[in-house]
Amino acid sequence: GQRNEERPLGSHQKVVPYLGYTSPKEFYQPIYSVEKNRNNNLPDYRSTLYWQPNLTCDENGMADFRFYTGDSKSDCTILVEGIGPKGEILRKVLQVKGQ
Repeated sequence: GQRNEERPLGSHQKVVPYLGYTSPKEFYQPIYSVEKNRNNNLPDYRSTLYWQPNLTCDENGMADFRFYTGDSKSDCTILVEGIGPKGEILRKVLQVKGQ
């Protein structure tokens, strides 16, 4: 049969350009290795606690990362998204119970 890109578009169809991957923006996160940031009396209620745009997995598909939690005792959602070695889109959502 014909390939999709060779078929004419129907009257209610249009081509939508896919922008693809873009460079990540700088993400602010406190530097807790500095004493004044660890002992800050202001509560930390950030909704996004950690963001790493360039996390690389090992040959087994594993990656290690650590982050400081906020002051909220609520549950935490971990969302991991990426692009696999063959260009496939990857996504995993995990729930972590607050303590």
